[in-house]
Amino acid sequence: MFLWPRNEYKDDETFIDPLASFVSKTGEYHINLSFPVAGYHDDMESFTRGPGRPDHFLSIDPIGTYTRKGGDYIVGFARGYYGEIGDLPERMAAYAKENSLHVIGPVYTFYLFEEICTADPTKYLAKCSVAISKKRTRSSF
Repeated sequence: MFLWPRNEYKDDETFIDPLASFVSKTGEYHINLSFPVAGYHDDMESFTRGPGRPDHFLSIDPIGTYTRKGGDYIVGFARGYYGEIGDLPERMAAYAKENSLHVIGPVYTFYLFEEICTADPTKYLAKCSVAISKKRTRSSF
């Protein structure tokens, strides 16, 4: 994957302006937009605070130098326009807590269905995932 530099948002800005900036500069970095683009939040806190404002964008491009770590992930899906994923961050956090899981690392939002797949933005489909580990309890030592 190719991880884009940190997005800088203005007060009223959301997903689209930084995405447009990313897309306009892909030629300079030899990024092939035939591969999917994803949102990247540094951690679950950033994702919960601003699911529509990823800290970075990334391209799932084989020339990239960034790789996602293997392991166990919580995965959730949401329909709606870019960044409009409702209560998914809260549901994922609640699931982790209820199942004694600890989220560890960045949150990836892959846009599986978008304007290329459907003309209706309410039908866009996002897949969000975050790595997890099981919490240790006193009885597990």
